[in-house]
Amino acid sequence: MQSNISLLKKGVWLYFFLLILEGALRKWVLPGLATPLLVVRDPLIIVMLFVMWKDSILPSGLYLIGMVVLGILATSTALLVGHGNLQVALFGVRPLLLHFPMIFIIGKLFKPQDVLKLGRITLIIGIPMALLIAAQFYSPQSAWINKGLNDEVEGAGLSGAMGYFRPSGTFSYTTGNTLFFSLVGCFCVYFWMNPTQIKKTILYASTAALLLAIPLSISRTLLFHVALSLVFSFIAALVNPSYLKQIFIIFGAGIVALIILTNISVFQTATEVFTARIDNANTAEGGLEGTLFGRVYGDMTAPFEGIMKVCHPPNDVGHTPVIPISHTFELTRIRIDVSDRPKSRILHPEKIGKTFLRREDHTEKLLSW
Repeated sequence: MQSNISLLKKGVWLYFFLLILEGALRKWVLPGLATPLLVVRDPLIIVMLFVMWKDSILPSGLYLIGMVVLGILATSTALLVGHGNLQVALFGVRPLLLHFPMIFIIGKLFKPQDVLKLGRITLIIGIPMALLIAAQFYSPQSAWINKGLNDEVEGAGLSGAMGYFRPSGTFSYTTGNTLFFSLVGCFCVYFWMNPTQIKKTILYASTAALLLAIPLSISRTLLFHVALSLVFSFIAALVNPSYLKQIFIIFGAGIVALIILTNISVFQTATEVFTARIDNANTAEGGLEGTLFGRVYGDMTAPFEGIMKVCHPPNDVGHTPVIPISHTFELTRIRIDVSDRPKSRILHPEKIGKTFLRREDHTEKLLSW
């Protein structure tokens, strides 16, 4: 039993490193295997679930069971009344049936010291990652370092502002880079509040890397995540006044670091681009309030708005039901890029089935996006 737990912990660490390096493997190391590497972590999770089930240590709970049931229902619905493609359904249900349970597996196996070790390693990785995204930020999209999947000529970066692109780091897409540095931000705040649990040099360097990564990422989401970490650290200080001293140290160190970084040209240019990105987005989304509420509640309300548009089509469309597509889907060579704003493209159901999805002919493409 104990030997299995030790192996399972190593499995968690392997999962963690694959999560960070999967994109690098797909873009740079093994580009010919980009599609199968998309599910490289899935067999690992399946083996871990089987071993834990066999040893009767598989975690259970309302959230875990509920998500599994939701995944089964979603798959059944997709097959019976949706697209009807088994391969696409199995690919889509992976996060619900595999990666969501992985959260509880980690919670079952990891002790506090394991979490702190993961935090230290995350901060260490964040230092070269910041240097990597700086190189990607200042390199053209045609450069090898910005290479996309399947040798895409447009590169892996996403348009940001002032002609600069959002870097993806070692990830396949910019979202991975944003979420990674959000995790770095969480651990940075924690270790600043508990500085005896990490070497000062690592803490200082990783904090500088985080502050540099925020404008380099051109990601407002990353800025919001770091701000939330600081807000909750302040709440923790209110609950436990012994943290108040560390809160002042955090803000003081942050101000000093920003003063130093503002004298570095790399940071200055990135800050100008990031500021332009915020201004452009605020203009398009109706200010900070529109941005926050749109991002938090938009995905939850969009399906219901879509149903209303289907049931009550606009007068200029006639009596044919229409379906708004409110996100960007990239299916290898097929790209649908529309939004649910007033200038949205409205797609007829038969066009979606015949022109865009083509599920019989392009299953491989659907599985590679």
